[in-house]
Order: sequence, then C-alpha cells, then structure tokens
Amino acid sequence: MRFSCIAIFSTLWLAATSLQTSPTTRTPFAPSPSSHVHEKNTYEGKAFSVFLDGLKKTYARGTNKKRTYADTTKIGNLVVPSMGIGTISWSGKDLTTLENVELQFLIKEAVSSDAAFFDTAERYGSNAKTALGLGWGETEQILQQSLKAVGVSVDHENSKLKPVIATKFTPSPWRNTKESVVKACEESRRRLGVDQIDLYQLHMPDIVQPLKGFGVKSNKDEIYWEGFAECYNRGLVKNVGVCNYGPTLLSRCQETLAKFSVPLASNQIAYSLIGRHNGAQETVNKCNELGIKVLGYYPFAMVSHS
Repeated sequence: MRFSCIAIFSTLWLAATSLQTSPTTRTPFAPSPSSHVHEKNTYEGKAFSVFLDGLKKTYARGTNKKRTYADTTKIGNLVVPSMGIGTISWSGKDLTTLENVELQFLIKEAVSSDAAFFDTAERYGSNAKTALGLGWGETEQILQQSLKAVGVSVDHENSKLKPVIATKFTPSPWRNTKESVVKACEESRRRLGVDQIDLYQLHMPDIVQPLKGFGVKSNKDEIYWEGFAECYNRGLVKNVGVCNYGPTLLSRCQETLAKFSVPLASNQIAYSLIGRHNGAQETVNKCNELGIKVLGYYPFAMVSHS
C-alpha cells in the first residue's frame, strides 16, 4: 500500500553526539513512496550525516551527468524534508545552562543541507528535569537559541527550504479552557522566537486523569480542538496537527475543526515495519482516507545502533 509518511528520527540517531558510523554502515531511512530513485547506502561521518545525505536523491537520466533533488513533501501549506529531526532528548550540557555546541553544529549542517525540519514540544527536556516535573519549554528555548547562535532564523535566505519548526501542546488537568490552549501557544511562540508556529500539534489525547480512580473524569479533547481552532484563526499558527490519535478520534477532531474552517494537517504516530500490527497501519489508512499527513516517529522501532 502506498502512503505518505514522514520519518521523525529520534535524536538518539541524529543529534551531534559521540555516536559514529563506519564507512560501510548501511542505514535505512523512509523515502517518499513516489520518489522512484536509487538510494545511496554508504555513509561516512557522524550519525546525523546519514540523515542529511539521505535526503538527497541522485540519479542520471540517460546521461553521465548526475542531478540531485531534495526529497520533500507537504504538510498543510508547508514544504518540508521527508525526514525531520526529533528533539526529544535535546538538553543543555548541564542543569544550569541551555547551551550545547554540538546541537548548534547539527542545526547549521541541517540548514545548509535543506534538511531543517525540527520537531519539538513544550514538554521535551532533559530526563532529570522532566522526572521532577521541571524543564517545561526548555527544548523549545534550546532550539531557538541554537538557531540564533549559528546565525540562522526561520526566515533564513541562504537555503532553498526555510527552517520549519513543529511543536506540541501538552494536555494537562489544569488546562481546561480554550484560552489555556491559546496561552500555551503564545508561550511556545515566545520561546521559539517566531510570529507564527509552522505546525502546532496536540501531543496526545486527554488521557491524564488523576482523579479517575475516585470516579471523577473530565475529558477535554473537544475543548482542546476548539482551542487549536482559535490559535489558527488568530494567526498564531500556520497549521494544526495531532499526535497519537487513532481512527475514531481523528474523525471527531477533523469534524470539530471543520466547524471553524480549520484543516487538520497531520497526525504523528509511532510507525515502523515491525510495529504496523498494533493499530498503526489502520491509523495510516484512515489518515489517507481523510487527507491527513502521517508523521512517523521511531521508524526503527527504538532499536539500538551498532
């Protein structure tokens, strides 16, 4: 079955860390199904260079001259690389600073290679801080500061593809109004240093119900959808998407957003060759039916690299 699926690589694979690949390492990636090109399978350098090289397809058409094309796709009104850079494990070098020179190098390479599609979230941050309920917005700040440190803005003019930033709103018990969504969106815009967020995503369904054991449950999914519509119609975001939604919620969400003339651009889910039988493939099928782009995270099913 043919479908459009964007692979959001975890930074365990892509970030500028000590992870190395040998010159003969073969690393698979998820090309656009319609590209019909021959992929290079041998890469050198650090792990993120695998990603950057993989975005460019080189082939000859009846001549000895090779032509290189960027592998891109569309999410809503955005043109993005078919593979993006996940930021879930991005953090500063220590607990007191957000600076990370290695991440700055990664960002500079991504921008110069037209591969600057960054997927972040207000809830991402270092494991230590996250475990303590701290660090909200830290990774958004790191991304903004790192872009600034290497002299790049979201309006960077020296690349064919401008940097694209996607971030996420986290459902929480204390966020129970449309305005709480708008407020969170404004805070993310400020941390990212942008006038409009390229893709604003609902991180998950409203499953955090701390009082459920006491018989108290208040589902706020529809409130959040209406809040996202408000962000879109106020011009705070260019596109809206969801994450970890199954077929039923997708349909309900799209119907609710349509009442406010807001298109649902994407659904980000875990997807891999060995993880298609846990409902993921059915979700992809539903997305295709509804015209919603699929962003697939953990395309290697969290396997380790050796």
